[in-house]
Amino acid sequence: MTVQQDKITTIDVRSVHERVYDELRRSLLQGHYAAGQSLTIRGLAATLGTSEMPIREAIKRLVAERMIVQLSNRTFQVPELEWAQFEELTSLRISIEGLAAKRAVPNMDDALLGKLTRLNATMKAGLQNNDRALVLRSNQEFHFALYAASGSPLMVELIEMLWMRSGPYLAEAIQKIDDANFFFARASDIHDTLITALIARDEEAVFQALKQDLWSTASWYKDRIDMARSHPPDIAPMTFIRFSGDR
Repeated sequence: MTVQQDKITTIDVRSVHERVYDELRRSLLQGHYAAGQSLTIRGLAATLGTSEMPIREAIKRLVAERMIVQLSNRTFQVPELEWAQFEELTSLRISIEGLAAKRAVPNMDDALLGKLTRLNATMKAGLQNNDRALVLRSNQEFHFALYAASGSPLMVELIEMLWMRSGPYLAEAIQKIDDANFFFARASDIHDTLITALIARDEEAVFQALKQDLWSTASWYKDRIDMARSHPPDIAPMTFIRFSGDR
């Protein structure tokens, strides 16, 4: 007789500080914060359900990494970039993310295609339901599933750093620009094109689809955000992992 063993859940042994830091990084990656948004240690502690100490330590690391800037009044802010800086950021992303996407092509299999297809479908569902957090999360997960298939942890690490700079701009765009849903729907169509190129194992077509995705985002953002910034941001509630009981 076969004895069925109960499934043991893996215990998260990271410190509260590390978990808070990872959560804030994830939020920057997925666009939970808009460019220029102010943050306070007390506000983040209340949102995450933890004490101020791990928030302070996590923020200190993010400031050192230049992902968040400290203001003179003891508050912090998600950095804003001039257009020239944003353009440079986009160029760097195309170079590194494009290389990662190309390297993913030989490693493409049914599991990867299935995952990308599901994530893109989730992104479309988020658009239909006006779920902005879901749109940004599924978009980020789509791209990083592709880049992980490159087999280069170093490239993925570099891409994460660049996404932490660009994530707030996607957040600002989807929250403040009237035709944001139309634009992100077009981005999901480009994802379909990228998936088709992966099936064909066409590295150049994969690169061109990714380039179109990133540059069209940057161009659309530049054309619209200057006018949108004249109005106060309508920041949607952010979805966090709460650390209850870890004070």
